Amino acid sequence: MNQNWEYKFLKGQRDPIIINDPRSGEEFIRGYDIVLKWFDDGKPLEENLDILDISKKLGSQGWELVAICPRSLPVSTGTTGTTTDELWVFKRPI
Repeated sequence: MNQNWEYKFLKGQRDPIIINDPRSGEEFIRGYDIVLKWFDDGKPLEENLDILDISKKLGSQGWELVAICPRSLPVSTGTTGTTTDELWVFKRPI
């Protein structure tokens, strides 16, 4: 018998602070916004979210954390190769 799963995705997003070098014309990252923005299946969550509290709550609802994937999104040439967000993948049986 096959097991069917339901999936949930939380995304933590860091907005980079990008600076242009006037001499070279190249972009580079100066840093990141301090606040990590969280999204639940694409919907924004409240700011100052404690991901550990959310993970415990999801666990009590039967969700199991199966992966955390750091990602590098091409916001600009200055962000290539840096972690701009992370995807938390949860699953539970249907």
